[in-house]
Order: sequence, then structure tokens, then C-alpha cells
Amino acid sequence: MTTLNQTDAPIQAAKADHGDGHFYGYTKDRGWFPLYNEGGTFGMREARKLHEAGQIAMPSATGYIKCLNKPHLTDWQMEEVAKAMFDLVADGGYGEKHKEAKVEEALETARNVSKPSMDLGTIIHAQVERAIKGEDYDAKYQIYVDAVMKELDAAGMSGCQAELCTGSLKYGIGGKIDMSHDASLTVGDLKTRGSHRINKVKPSKVPYYESDLMQTACYGYCRYGNAFFISGRAVIFGASTLIPGLVTPHVFTGKELVPAFEAFLALTAVWRYTHNCDPRRPLFEEEGK
Repeated sequence: MTTLNQTDAPIQAAKADHGDGHFYGYTKDRGWFPLYNEGGTFGMREARKLHEAGQIAMPSATGYIKCLNKPHLTDWQMEEVAKAMFDLVADGGYGEKHKEAKVEEALETARNVSKPSMDLGTIIHAQVERAIKGEDYDAKYQIYVDAVMKELDAAGMSGCQAELCTGSLKYGIGGKIDMSHDASLTVGDLKTRGSHRINKVKPSKVPYYESDLMQTACYGYCRYGNAFFISGRAVIFGASTLIPGLVTPHVFTGKELVPAFEAFLALTAVWRYTHNCDPRRPLFEEEGK
């Protein structure tokens, strides 16, 4: 049973967890691990240097998915800009000579709207990870943690592992799985969202997006190979940052996961073309690295 941490002291990440998650390395002895720099982020320049040295630097699954346009996010951001402009106009003092300043103020307001939700999402991820590992977590976030743990149990994922690094040398992918349950070939992905609608008529649900399914299909293949598409599952746990304790599980099997993985592989081709870089190393093991 996890003991709740009743103090307000922040939980510090280990040094090895400081990687920004954009690229992952691999060796036969160490397996998969995040790449990071002490003085800043690990980006394309650093990745190319490792490639030139014959070492592994694989883009993360999320790095590939960033090739996608996300209309739901764009629409939400536009809505927040509109709300900010409405509030500024309602406050008065809106004239043509102040237009440029007001527009910039509205944009800045809209940019900051998502930050509290993103910060809370990061905290929820960290507390759930600690709970899965049987470690202390902050009691202030118990309602979020309990809800996720309840859905994990309902999905048959009790005893799952948290935050395992994985990847594919063949396809040039690295990443970190939120939850993996080897006995059932199941990968779980926790998505915290504050951009969903609150339904006042029937129970609210936290949505998933196609990019979420592509990401879990990628992780499932990297962890379990083709067996994942035959007898495995992906579960996307949508946790609300607007309604504490609301978690919506979305379960997918092979018939949805195969086309999602095919779509993901198409994105890797786009990434390789636009970055003029091919990180794939299918013969790495045979090379004796």
C-alpha cells in the first residue's frame, strides 16, 4: 500500500530523468535510455554528432507526431484568444492606436491559459508514476491518483510497470511508456487534458485523439513486437485537469492499432525527409555496437 507524502516539499527527479525526451540512445548492455545535456536540451545538432560517431540517437515517438497539424488544439487556442479579446474590450480603453498592444496582450493571455493545466498535468503524471512504483506521493493529488489507479485495476493492469524506455532500431524510434503490463501485452498512456468540454447534461468524458492512438501503437510494437497487434491492447487514460477525479479509459485492439501504426510509420518518413536525417539502424546489433 502506498503511503501518502503529507509534506509540501517538491519531489525531485533523478538526474537520469532530466532528459527532455526528444531523443533516445541504445546500447546492448544498457538498453534504451533518454539522451540529455547538462547545459540544455538535446536536439538535432547533438543527434547528428552521435550519428556521425556511429552511435544511436532515435527521435521520440512524440517527436515524430509533432509533424502533425493538431486542429483541435488550434481551435481551442483561437477560442481562448477570442475570449481574451472580448474581456479586454469589455474593460474599455480600446482604440485604434492601442490596437496592436491590445492584440499582443490578448495573445499573451491566451498563451498563458494552458500553462496551469500543463503544469498540473506534469504533476499528475509524476504522482501516478510514484504510486505505480509503490513510492510515496503527494497527498494533495490523491483524488487524481486514486482515479487513475482505479481505472488501471479495471483494465486488468494492476502490477504494471511505469515509465519504461523502449524503441525500435529497425524504424528509428525511441520513447518512454507510461504503463506497460507484460502479462497481457498491454501499454497504457496517461493523457491529462484541460481543453475538453464539461457536459452538464450527461457524464463528461475526456477525449482521445488519433495522435494518441498512433503513439500507443508505436510503443506497443516497440515493447512487444507484432504480437502486440495480434493479442495485445492499448489503453489511453484521459485524466481531466478541469474535473478532479474524472478519468476516461479508451481501449483499442489490433483492428484499430494496425492502421494507427501504419499512419505513424508514414510520419517517420515525413520526419526523415524534412530533417534530411535517417536514424534507422536495423543492423546495429549485427555490427557489434
